[in-house]
Amino acid sequence: MKKILLLAVVCVLFAWVALAGSDDRSLIVVEGPDPGAWQRLLAADLMVVRDLGSYLLVVAEPGQLPELDRAGVTWETLDSGLAGKTYFTVSVRDRAQLDWVGSVCRVLHRAGREAVIEATPAAVDLISAAGHEVARVFLRPIRLAPAVKPLREITAGRSDPVIEDIVAAVSTTQIDAYVQRLQDFVTRYCTHDSCQAAANYIKAHFESVGIDSTFFHEIGGSYKPNVVAVIPGVSEPEKTVVIGGHYDSITSDHNNCPGADDNASGTACVMECARVMAGHQFDYTVKFVAFGAEEVGLYGSEAFASDAAGAGEDIVAAVCVDMIGYLAGGDVLDLDIIDNASSQWIRDLAMSAGAEYVPELPLVDGSLPGGASSDHASFWANGYDAILFFEDTGDYSPYIHTTSDIVGLSYNSPVLAVRSVRVAAALMASLAQPYQVAIAHTPLENTEDTLNPYRVVADITAAGTLNPDSLLVYYSTGGGMNDLSLTATGYPDEYEAFIPAQPGGTFVDYYLVAEDTESNRAVHPAGAPAVVHTFFVGVITPVVYHDLETEQGWTVGDVDDDATSGIWERVDPNGTWEGSILVQPEDDHTPDPGSQCFITGQSPPGAGQGDNDVDGGKTTLFSPVFDLSTYGNAWVRYHRWYTNDTGYNPQTDEWVVDVTDNGGTNWVRLETFPGSDRSWQMVERNLQDYISLTSQVQFRFIAADDPSGSVVEAGMDDFYLVVYQEPTAVAPAAGDLARPVILGQNVPNPFNPATVISFRVPAPGRRVTLRIFDVRGRVVKTLLQDEMVAGERAVTWTGQDDRGRPVASGTFFYRLETDDRDFLTRKLMLVR
Repeated sequence: MKKILLLAVVCVLFAWVALAGSDDRSLIVVEGPDPGAWQRLLAADLMVVRDLGSYLLVVAEPGQLPELDRAGVTWETLDSGLAGKTYFTVSVRDRAQLDWVGSVCRVLHRAGREAVIEATPAAVDLISAAGHEVARVFLRPIRLAPAVKPLREITAGRSDPVIEDIVAAVSTTQIDAYVQRLQDFVTRYCTHDSCQAAANYIKAHFESVGIDSTFFHEIGGSYKPNVVAVIPGVSEPEKTVVIGGHYDSITSDHNNCPGADDNASGTACVMECARVMAGHQFDYTVKFVAFGAEEVGLYGSEAFASDAAGAGEDIVAAVCVDMIGYLAGGDVLDLDIIDNASSQWIRDLAMSAGAEYVPELPLVDGSLPGGASSDHASFWANGYDAILFFEDTGDYSPYIHTTSDIVGLSYNSPVLAVRSVRVAAALMASLAQPYQVAIAHTPLENTEDTLNPYRVVADITAAGTLNPDSLLVYYSTGGGMNDLSLTATGYPDEYEAFIPAQPGGTFVDYYLVAEDTESNRAVHPAGAPAVVHTFFVGVITPVVYHDLETEQGWTVGDVDDDATSGIWERVDPNGTWEGSILVQPEDDHTPDPGSQCFITGQSPPGAGQGDNDVDGGKTTLFSPVFDLSTYGNAWVRYHRWYTNDTGYNPQTDEWVVDVTDNGGTNWVRLETFPGSDRSWQMVERNLQDYISLTSQVQFRFIAADDPSGSVVEAGMDDFYLVVYQEPTAVAPAAGDLARPVILGQNVPNPFNPATVISFRVPAPGRRVTLRIFDVRGRVVKTLLQDEMVAGERAVTWTGQDDRGRPVASGTFFYRLETDDRDFLTRKLMLVR
């Protein structure tokens, strides 16, 4: 009778949905997609909402349906008019049970033991309580995982003693106690008060083991929250690794859902990993999460992963655990690992961690139907790599989603559980890396000081005891490396060393090293000594400056450019937004009154992202050709804006800058940037590391949407070519005619409120530009602009910038340029 009443409710809800508001989009199934199908669909601006291996689910507007044919895929419309409807995938143990599923909801598509359904919450409850797996199909685009993976390896026979201690601390008694206590809540149905009580218990446990940062992460609606605990990373806290398992449970009786194996066992794994890892520090941040509302559609993990993706959180790996406590009679004791193509590196690391730290538990590859998703699928859909620990994908507990999912019957193998938790702990510690030694240091900047030593200061910390003899700075000025001892300054964890003063014109390379008494080692920068910090002693002289406020010889378009929108153009940019994210810049980089820069496609004021972003291929911006043949060194500086982490296929494109020294016959890669940085960032490169300084030097800036799908916006502004010179101590005499162009020292110097700059050019005269620069090479004041001058001339600077604002005290440079390629620079000082 109860089932009949519930079915009546379902029918009423279906009738209500039919009368709901309109949404003329269609839900499409793409059968047997080839590896490039996803990219072709994204290129056509079609929304891929689920990847189920043997088929894709796509949402399309009516006018987009022909694009499916042009993409060369086999497709079928499953449903139209999506307003008020919710869709799920369902996986059953026996495909014949799909007929029963069809009696309580609309089955739109069948594929083996799984189906795509349109269902109400009441129908989903029925299906899940019958022992089947359901996952909500969220009608928003899924993301691609990043192509670059972290470097994490485990060398056989070389176990980490910290990880050994963590694994050894895992306790069968503790795990069994967690499972029993969670079962004792009687029900953990996702909206029940007892589920909240279980959440409170899990949070209290996280706090009791010494994790300070614990909180509830709300899912929404009446679902009980996720429970989160965080151990902040030390060396790279911006990177995060996650271990999670759902704590909710389900049966046909919402007041009796013991859920011992499904999924008190996975929750116990998370709780025990938190206990044994809490006393340690790691390079990466570690998050322990008990997810809510998994049984009715993965709502908890979806909320967690989508919120993280929206915030730009760098989750490098997620380990999800769902059912690790049942062993079928006569079955081999092993643990299944489920991954996808992007997450195989985590699977490989898990295999290595298991072999090294828990050799008594074999790990094997598992396989679940695409519709039989657990919380790992939420991370996949949001562009994160993740794997699933599962007891046995071929023979798992037959008691799940019933009142018989209890300790002893369903949770019947504490041995499998404890060994699985040990592998999880070893894997998580290997991913996060136990913190041993860390160096924090701000690299030294270029300087004109040739008299005083250069202070290198760093904060150095260690989990153990630092070896004071190991704290060193290695530096070189062109020959071999010299070493200096870092000594304590008296401030906590602060150390210093002094690189000797160097003559003008010197490039100084250096890096830092520290070890603890156990020979754990850290270097700064990462990758040293192959990668080093560098600073220059001497004057930085801009020889070319293009603020792009006027036409300065830049051109757009290469012979193989094929972008259909977002073509480079020089404009005063209009910002575009995706929510609170600024995608295209609102302002250029040049200080006011500057307004112009190159961006990839101007958008109308108030437009949203994607209005005129780069689509369909690449667009190229070319610099003029520069003659650098008379310079002993030259560096390029430019300011870039680049974003590619929104849209349907984020973080799959990259910013590229090339340079040539032979007029374009050969190009050399100067910079590749695959990330997103929605701000104007200065990039500087020593051109002699890439090319010869010839009369045919040219640059090209490339933005592309290939593969399509991400919203790509790029910008370039304030382009410089600079040379590094030895400081000039003596100014030429005012009457010295040995040089055709003479730039005198300003008088007075230092000055306040005004100073006079004198120069001389020969008759019949030349066109002259005279500018003031700050120490970062930015134009402060233009005193003369392309003015014809013959003979001597004096110009006064009153210490104001181009907007008439007083500048602050400090060191500045003034540069004289002529139309005959004379560039003379001197230093002056303003004292307020």
